[in-house]
Amino acid sequence: MRCPSGCRVQGLINKRGKEFMTRIDRAKRSNTVSYSSHIESLSAISQLHDVFGENMIRDKDAITGFARTGEELRIRLLALKLKVKKQAVKIEGLLRNLQDQLMEMKRIEVDIDIKIRSCKGSCSTVQLYMISLDSYAAWKAQLASLNTNNMKAMPGHLRPIHLLLVQQNTTSLEHPTVITDGKHLGVFENIQQYTLKLGDYNETNTV
Repeated sequence: MRCPSGCRVQGLINKRGKEFMTRIDRAKRSNTVSYSSHIESLSAISQLHDVFGENMIRDKDAITGFARTGEELRIRLLALKLKVKKQAVKIEGLLRNLQDQLMEMKRIEVDIDIKIRSCKGSCSTVQLYMISLDSYAAWKAQLASLNTNNMKAMPGHLRPIHLLLVQQNTTSLEHPTVITDGKHLGVFENIQQYTLKLGDYNETNTV
């Protein structure tokens, strides 16, 4: 049965059909844009993941290298301190020997002067020699100033550097992870992370 003014039902159907097609096209375009954005986001996440992984490996190598170099330096410093201490002991012995020799020289010179002054024979015509006690006092002061306290003032305690492995919690399989190219992006559980800690003073042997 035809409508007096034409098929209004068919017109409405066509109108609705065009509206639906417009909505479908709009949804397709929106889906295409969303998919492109999603792909770009996954690409950016993958790149960041790679950068973070490289940085973590670089940091791990730097920390372990620093700890190794620090321990080598500590061992060398301890060996150097031991050598310096041995040299300081030798120098102290030499200084004591010089002080003893200086006192012996003073004693001999005073003894000779006394004998010359008390001589009644030919020695009485010898010109009197005045002992310079001030010179001996100055020499003694100089020897006393040559102490080895500064050599012994090197740090007696060199704290060791401990390289500690950071405990990592295993990621639950139920925890969602990003998938790119059909592969899950890991959470760097395969990269061991370390931290540095200074040891206590009593952990080292005092030299």
